[in-house]
Amino acid sequence: MDNEIYIVAGEKSGDKLGADLMFNLKLLNNNIVFRGVGGPLMQAEGLVSIFPMEELSLMGIFEILPKLFRLFNLRDTLVKNIISSEAKCLITIDSPEFCFSVSKKVKKYTPDLKIIHYVAPSLWAWRSNRGYKIAKFVDHILALFPFEPKIMQEFGISCDFVGHPISSIITYDKNKLSIIRERLNIGKNELLLVLLPGSRVSEIKRLLPIFLKSLEMLNTKVSNLRFILPTPGFKDSLVEQYLESSLINVEVISENNFTSEEFEELKFELFCAADFALAASGTVTLELAAANTPMVVCYDVNLFSRVIIKFLLRIESVSLVNVILNRKLVPEFLGKRCKPKLIGEALVELIHNKNSSSKQREGFVELIKILGKSGNSTSNRAANSIRKVLKNSI
Repeated sequence: MDNEIYIVAGEKSGDKLGADLMFNLKLLNNNIVFRGVGGPLMQAEGLVSIFPMEELSLMGIFEILPKLFRLFNLRDTLVKNIISSEAKCLITIDSPEFCFSVSKKVKKYTPDLKIIHYVAPSLWAWRSNRGYKIAKFVDHILALFPFEPKIMQEFGISCDFVGHPISSIITYDKNKLSIIRERLNIGKNELLLVLLPGSRVSEIKRLLPIFLKSLEMLNTKVSNLRFILPTPGFKDSLVEQYLESSLINVEVISENNFTSEEFEELKFELFCAADFALAASGTVTLELAAANTPMVVCYDVNLFSRVIIKFLLRIESVSLVNVILNRKLVPEFLGKRCKPKLIGEALVELIHNKNSSSKQREGFVELIKILGKSGNSTSNRAANSIRKVLKNSI
């Protein structure tokens, strides 16, 4: 089918990028048929998903190893589908471990098929020599950060900076925020802290108990606190297990009660209405920055994964806010420093020291300007970049 495009996303953030990209590709050609792997947002745009995207949402060496055989089977199923099709191109979104494994095999059997990867691999952060290998099976990369095209081109990979979708998010004025806080029953004197322990099962298991212990300490130092945790619907029971054994009263906003679109909108409203946030490192830190919400960032994996990552990591910070601004604006607690006492102390400092929160907000304004790009939306620029690579055949 000459109007068929294969598109693969392995995580929730990739699902949103993929859905927006699909929408804009359909503006170029409404007859495009999408197949591959994606979540509810991509499926709402017409994707026929070969298997559930959640099966790919794994992180850390020990988390992946038990399901390695299953992942290989999923990869091989997807590869067979792609090479037996007459697709115009293969678009992979983030999730480099899985996506690059698929792309490498696809390129071997269909060398003329254009393979485009959305979200540049973090060669600037770790394992930079991967660039030479990636150049053998990826034809073009759509980068979210302005410094990435130069790095990719050093390895001979075509790359366009298309901007980051965070830069086009519209925030709310004081009146709207007051309405949101009233709807959430947040008192005028209450401080709202939003908890974001990640969307993967492994992240929740490792980080949520640490977060809750940190809040126990925080509660002894700060009064009038309110805690809310928005969670993907399929993680509800896991989250509730930890909350039941905690001394902290945390309200859960579950995706099960909303459509995917409604939940994403409500979640960003919550970010904007929050006074502070405690978050796992990842894309969500950019969303918090766009919402102008001061934060403390944490992350940890099992001991074995931690040792290997430390050996391969080329940068000191992993928070995207700090990486892009090239300074430590946001407090980070990673690996062996991801401890309740240290995190609790950082939250107390952030809440009590107005200068700390003000500096973060000033930095967030700078960050959003860096991630922006004049003209059309990120996904529109991404779609046109793909069209250019395919020589206007869309």
